[in-house]
Amino acid sequence: MLLEHWSDEVVDISDNGANDWMEIEHENGRTELRYNGDHVARSRLRVDTRKWLLSKLKPGTYGDKVQHSGPDGGAIAMAHSIEFNVIDPNQDQG
Repeated sequence: MLLEHWSDEVVDISDNGANDWMEIEHENGRTELRYNGDHVARSRLRVDTRKWLLSKLKPGTYGDKVQHSGPDGGAIAMAHSIEFNVIDPNQDQG
C-alpha cells in the first residue's frame, strides 16, 4: 500500500547520509569535504512532506497521539464551584 511505502521512505531518507558531504577539488589539486546543506535541507523537506501526508491521510496510525483521559485512562474529573454573596436589603450599604 502507498502509505506503508511512504512510511518506509521516511526511514530510508532519514538514514541515508550519502550526499550530506561533497568532496570539492580545488585548482591546486587540493581536495576538501564540504557540508552539503542543500541536500540535507531537501532530505528534511522530503521526510516532513511524507510525514505530513501520512498524518492527514491516516491520522489514527500516523498522526499525533492525543489522549484526553484522567488517571489510569479513566474519565476526566470535572469540578465546579459557585460562590454567592447574599446582600441583606434591610442593612445599610453605606
